Amino acid sequence: MPKLSPLVHLAVFCCLLLATTTAGAGPAGSSFREQNDLLPFTPPDRFLAGHFVAREVQPRYLFGSVAEFAASLGQSATWLIETAEQERQERLAREGKQFEYTIYLEAPGPQGPRYWVFVVLPHQSAREWFEERWSYHKSKTKEFYGQTQSGLERAMADGFVISGELRFLVEDGQPSLQVPEDLLLREHKFSPRYDLGEGKRL
Repeated sequence: MPKLSPLVHLAVFCCLLLATTTAGAGPAGSSFREQNDLLPFTPPDRFLAGHFVAREVQPRYLFGSVAEFAASLGQSATWLIETAEQERQERLAREGKQFEYTIYLEAPGPQGPRYWVFVVLPHQSAREWFEERWSYHKSKTKEFYGQTQSGLERAMADGFVISGELRFLVEDGQPSLQVPEDLLLREHKFSPRYDLGEGKRL
C-alpha cells in the first residue's frame, strides 16, 4: 500500500472516523464511546507531565503540560482508549517495545462531549521521533518534519519533555477541520510554553 502524506493521511482518518460516528446517528444511535469501543484509561505519568505539539506538520509551539491542559477542560474530563488499541499497547509493552498509540480526552462542549485526540509519544530524543515518521513517509519525511525535528531538539536541550501530539478535535460527533494549535490559541487561550521556530521559552 503506498504511503500517504501526513495531510492526506489525516483526511482519510477523519473520513473513516466520520463514517463510524454517523453510522448510528439518530435518537436510537449509540454514544460516541460505544461506537468507537472506548474504555476509561489512565495515561502514563510521563505523558501527563510532558509537553505536546498541536499541529502535525510544522507546529509552531509546544504546549503543556498535558495534565494542565486536561485540568483546564474541567473536572469531568476523562481519558479514553479504544479496546483494540489498549490490547495492542499491552502486548507491545510486554514485548518491551516503544510505540506510539492514540488516546482520547473527553470533555464537555457546547453541543455535547468533545474528544481531543492525542498520540502518546515514547521517544527520548527528537531523532527517535523523526525516525518513527521516516518509517511511514520515507523520502518525504525531511520535507514535512525536518524543521520540527530541529525545534524539538532545541526544546529538549532546554529541558522540555515532549510526550504527545494533539492531532485533532471531534465535536458533535464529527472531526473538526480546525487545527488544534489554532483552537488552543484562539478559543481556549491555553498559552504555549515554547516557540519551536524561535527556539525559546515563552
